[in-house]
Amino acid sequence: MNAQKRWTGILLTLLLLSGSSAWAEAPSDPVIKFDNKSDIELDLAVMTEDLVPLLIEAMEADGDDDVEEVKMLVDMFGLMALDKLHLESESTKKGGTSKVVLTLDTDEDTGLLGELFSIPQGECGFAKYLDKDELTLAVSIQNFAGHLDLLFDLLGRPEFAELTAEMPFNADGELEINGFNPQRQLLPLLSGELDIVLGDLPESDQFNPMALPVALVLGSEDGAALRDLILELMTLFAGDQGAGMAEMIRSLEPEQVGDFEVVATPFGGAYAVSEDYFVLGVSGESLGALLAEAKGDLRVPKGRTWMYMNGEKYGRTMAGVMDLAEGMGAGYGDSDLEKKWMDLMYSNLFDHLESETVRTTSREDRLVVEMDVQGSVMAGMYGMLRSFALELPALIEQQHSQSASYDVVGELDSAFTQYGVDHGGLFPADPHELVGEGYLEEFPLEVETAPGAYVDGAYTYHALKDEEGRIVGYYFFVYGGGEGTGWDVYTDENIGLGDDFIVGSDGIKDGVASFCYDGIALQQMADRK
Repeated sequence: MNAQKRWTGILLTLLLLSGSSAWAEAPSDPVIKFDNKSDIELDLAVMTEDLVPLLIEAMEADGDDDVEEVKMLVDMFGLMALDKLHLESESTKKGGTSKVVLTLDTDEDTGLLGELFSIPQGECGFAKYLDKDELTLAVSIQNFAGHLDLLFDLLGRPEFAELTAEMPFNADGELEINGFNPQRQLLPLLSGELDIVLGDLPESDQFNPMALPVALVLGSEDGAALRDLILELMTLFAGDQGAGMAEMIRSLEPEQVGDFEVVATPFGGAYAVSEDYFVLGVSGESLGALLAEAKGDLRVPKGRTWMYMNGEKYGRTMAGVMDLAEGMGAGYGDSDLEKKWMDLMYSNLFDHLESETVRTTSREDRLVVEMDVQGSVMAGMYGMLRSFALELPALIEQQHSQSASYDVVGELDSAFTQYGVDHGGLFPADPHELVGEGYLEEFPLEVETAPGAYVDGAYTYHALKDEEGRIVGYYFFVYGGGEGTGWDVYTDENIGLGDDFIVGSDGIKDGVASFCYDGIALQQMADRK
């Protein structure tokens, strides 16, 4: 017995001996004491002086074409001005704090790093609308306009000329796109801050992205003028279609909510305007609720950026987002173990994180990042491990079923491929012909089932025909691992297509553990991806 099987057996034995009721009553936090402090300081000047020349020398010796570009980036970013990296952290059972300080030697050329650090700090005035207890996530970039200003300035510099040669610059060296000059038309309307706010998502059995109380906030010197500019840009960059949409939006009557005029569009989405802000949201209802009163209790310290996260609410929201993404075919990939681990992270770890805040500040010679976590990370990790152990037997059984199907499909795939080679790209009408013509000694599966009708260990075969009725492709699916697992390959429509079958996706997994395909199915799968 190998090590993996031995430890699996031990864990299963413990589960059986303990009984499910004993495990259900296990303590949620086994950590008796956890006190940890660290103080680390690195001399980055020594490291860069040692390592950068060695890297460049190695690239030159290898004849690397990128060596001059690397030298340019080292100079441009001011990497040789890196001085110290200082990390302090303190952790207990109830949470922890950490602080990172990156310093530059201002006697050296600090390059782009120095310019970034020197962007003036800003404030989050929008915080007055935010109640901490009603938030899932809040992020404030407190001088977004300053970062944009530096970006536009960089694009016009001679040292970037090779990279920006295709960009449309005017005679003054400023970016200008179809007559739109962001430096002269956009930046004067921005007061500084950019905020992203996610409110408290209502508890529901089904995650609804259109109910997300999310808002993107731009601080403005004149909110109405910024709105008008955005509508003009819709016309400028989207032609007649954009012009029609902009005109329709202009015709909508706003609702006065507190300091804001809120407009909900008939195609989804909403925006709000005040003297100081332009706000985009998913729905007029959630946006109105967010902006109703300027009596928020959130305290956002002045700085470069700031972030607050409510652990339990964030975990619940992210679990919903991941389930939705998986249903749309953009989830965790092919690994059920990976999916399970991610599910447990959001349902266990974040439940134990009461909150997390991150703040960055800077001045010419340094960047400071401070983080504060309230809640027991160790208890959350233990909850993940315990839940994983409880579900391990079912996962192991599922993996065994899927592994067996992989072996079967591999054997069939080789036989189908050789059959196609020998028959000029044609394939059998019935997979059992592989046995009759000597490509298989025996057929490895006993039960055939209807498309989309799950039977453990059964198979479904789809023969694909050309205009002349010849079978020039196929899909062969093997079921295993349980309903609601594996691949999502069937929809109500494609089950009824017969010989015109094309793999589809409706967000419901069909229990297909493995499959193979060839012929025209190859192109179908390439087009689908």
